[in-house]
This record gives sequence, C-alpha cells and structure tokens, in this order.
Amino acid sequence: MSATLLVQLNDGEARPLSECAWIVTEPCGCVSGIMTAQFSDGTNTIATEEAAWSHFYEFEGAEARKRDQAAGVTFRLVGHDEGHQLLRRTCEHVPQWGRKPRPEADGYRWAMAESYPRNAGSRLHLIGNDALNVDRWNSPSPAPHFEALCGKREKWWSAESHDTDGRVTCLRCERKAEAAT
Repeated sequence: MSATLLVQLNDGEARPLSECAWIVTEPCGCVSGIMTAQFSDGTNTIATEEAAWSHFYEFEGAEARKRDQAAGVTFRLVGHDEGHQLLRRTCEHVPQWGRKPRPEADGYRWAMAESYPRNAGSRLHLIGNDALNVDRWNSPSPAPHFEALCGKREKWWSAESHDTDGRVTCLRCERKAEAAT
C-alpha cells in the first residue's frame, strides 16, 4: 500500500505533491527556475518551502541563499503545467531578473555545467575557455574535469546562449571576477 501526499496550492486546489513543482521567482517577478516537488515514485520529496530553499542551494550554500532571499527571491509551489508555462516566459526587465549585470573575467566565460539529470534551475559559473573547447565526442576516457572559479568541477560545460541566457550566476564566481578587476 502506498500513500499519496496531498498539498493545497495557493489557488485552494488540493493536488498530489508528485504533480507539483517549486518555482523560483526573481526580484522582478519573473520565474528563473523550477524543480520537481516529488518524483512520481514518491522519492525526492520536497514538501516545504524550507526544504525547497535547502535543496536548491545545496551546492552554492547559505551565503548565496541569504543573498537571494535579501534580494527578494521566493519559492512557490504550483502545478507542473503552470510552473513550466511560467518558466518558458522571457524576463524582459532591465536589468534582467532585476539584478545587476554579470561581472566578467579575462580568459573565462559564463557557462552551465552539463551534468545529468539536468537541473532547470542550474546557475552559471565562470569557466576557463579551455574547458569550452573540448570535443566531448573525441576526448580521452575518462574525460577530465574542469573547475570553475568557485571550485565546482564538471566534465562538460556549455556557454551556448540556449544554456546561459537568463540564468542566474554563482555568487562565488561573481566575487572572484569582481576581485580580479
């Protein structure tokens, strides 16, 4: 016998948690990220706003979480369909997401880690240009890991606009870039 966890959404509708997602709303009001509240098999349960904050900021840590909370970032539980509709909208605010422009660093580009499963809320990191020139189909096995300015290590990184446009940046990478200028 299995149990279904029902939650009441802001519109008053009760739904199984497995049909819901947490959306990340930026200071401007636009949605920048989404994560499943519970897998269909009942695992990976993220039933509270506190659990959503903890899960989303697992790698970046408490400092990035505090920065984003102070800036006005919020989490809200919605149905999957509504969440994906909101995420597909383009933020047209200036500056985008209601945040200052990304700092730059010589020899580095903002890129997203290409880890799987891919997290729709992944933040961008500053990665050396050498990591972006790797031919993944003809690289040695095992492939080397490349490290971002903040220390995050991944084999594959993408600086393609479809991966980077509109994504929020890593606080540690930002600080290191600002210190270098």
